[in-house]
Amino acid sequence: MEDKALLSSAVLIGIGGATGVHENSIVLDGSSLYVATGDALYSLSLPTLELNWCQQVDLAACFEVFLLPNRDCLLTCGELEISCYSKVGEKLWGFCGGDIFTGEIEIKNNIAKVSDFIGDIYEIELSNGKIVNIENK
Repeated sequence: MEDKALLSSAVLIGIGGATGVHENSIVLDGSSLYVATGDALYSLSLPTLELNWCQQVDLAACFEVFLLPNRDCLLTCGELEISCYSKVGEKLWGFCGGDIFTGEIEIKNNIAKVSDFIGDIYEIELSNGKIVNIENK
């Protein structure tokens, strides 16, 4: 809102698991707004909020989206899949663990670290989605 005047609005209607609004459910890159909700990732143009594209990124629920500026792409963390997408919605890679992902994702030094329901911890290389290390519980 600028000077308390509504500039634009959008309603996103989708399917998939229940997700909430939190710090990592949206990300901005200057020209687009990316929203992780339900089972999908939405790209909306700024400032009009017109839909650029929408992709189903998880069979159940997409919880988080992160902008990877050094790779110029988006990382999604879902219930069943960790994936990387270009800014135009093209899937670059995806990884499914042994069980549903339940832990917070940690991103550091081109590695994403996340745990699943049974406690296994995966380290995923962000450039290609390959597993660097698995700590089994």
